[in-house]
Amino acid sequence: MAQAAALCHEAGADLIWKWPRITRQEFLDKACRIPVQGISGGVMGENISALAAARRAFPDLPPLRGGSGLNIFNSQAARIFGRDCVSVTLSPPELSFDAIGTLVFRLTAGVETDPIPECIIHGPAELAVSEDCIIATAHGRCLQCGGDTPGDRPWFGIQDVKKHIFPVTVDAECRTHVWNSRETCIIDHLDLLVNAGIRHVAIDCRIRNGRYAESVVRAYQDAFALLIAGGESMKGGRKIQALKDRVHQRASGGGLPPVTS
Repeated sequence: MAQAAALCHEAGADLIWKWPRITRQEFLDKACRIPVQGISGGVMGENISALAAARRAFPDLPPLRGGSGLNIFNSQAARIFGRDCVSVTLSPPELSFDAIGTLVFRLTAGVETDPIPECIIHGPAELAVSEDCIIATAHGRCLQCGGDTPGDRPWFGIQDVKKHIFPVTVDAECRTHVWNSRETCIIDHLDLLVNAGIRHVAIDCRIRNGRYAESVVRAYQDAFALLIAGGESMKGGRKIQALKDRVHQRASGGGLPPVTS
């Protein structure tokens, strides 16, 4: 944690401590004893109990943030979580741009101090988390306990009847995470997101490598620069299409088999 805080400080960025979706008492007991002085961005929780535990453990921690696992679909739910959270994360695949615009309008139209809505603009959605290591069942051993280094571990996915492949990863607690077969990619719809009132965005690169994250972030920075400069349609423009192609090429790499969007 100290190393991560130092890296973020050097880069001029805030460190946000993202808690997992499954937070049993053993995790909470350990997490609530970790010094949080360097976590300038606060704690992000994926469920109500985790957020409540973080508030009790760190009453003076800068902010709490609501992750996409809270499944925020309307302004009333956002306001409920906003009693503790400075921000809540939305996911465009589940919400239309019109719905996002309505949610943002209702949050900003009142006199209350409501949470800042942010949107995930790129990355695979996390579909499911299991306490069981299904790879150990299918493969004969757990990747975390087998002694393999991350670079030497085989890649696993679940293929459905339509031949779509859903990436499968195992975390440090031997829990299984199943990801969507297609990555969210709205690089050519950023104008719709901005018009809906969104001013904070997130890119999810947790199951990718550093080169992938750097490439995708730069592509979206260039896309936002095009949007601010104007003069080209975000849908069908030559430059924005080149950026979309660049992102799609990286989506086929990054240490994973091709995952199209």
